[in-house]
Amino acid sequence: MYKDMEELIKEVERDMDEILRGDGEKLVENAKKIGEQISKGVTTSQIRNIYSEVVGMREFDKYKLQLLRAKLAYIAGKEGTIHKGKLTDIGGLQKILDGMIRKVNDEKYFENFKNFFEAILAYHKYYGGKD
Repeated sequence: MYKDMEELIKEVERDMDEILRGDGEKLVENAKKIGEQISKGVTTSQIRNIYSEVVGMREFDKYKLQLLRAKLAYIAGKEGTIHKGKLTDIGGLQKILDGMIRKVNDEKYFENFKNFFEAILAYHKYYGGKD
């Protein structure tokens, strides 16, 4: 588990383009790190609320996807993005997903984004994500 969310975000940002282009190995590797990191600080219902919005988009819709960035910011802001001078888990997840959404510009990237998000959810549960 990472002790510093900022360090994890930098690692994910380095691989973000490859994940969106369809690199399955990078997708799983990064989703596993994120799922483990946020398993104790983010509830399953928080993630599922966001994920259900993504799954509800049956096809790529740039407008709806951009609105999701605002919803992510609301959820993170409600829970608190900074605690004791460090980025919280929900704040980190928001930052990662926001950065990724900014890069999604077509159907292929959207499908890979959904797969990445689903993998984060799976690893969150695997590492004992709280309900």
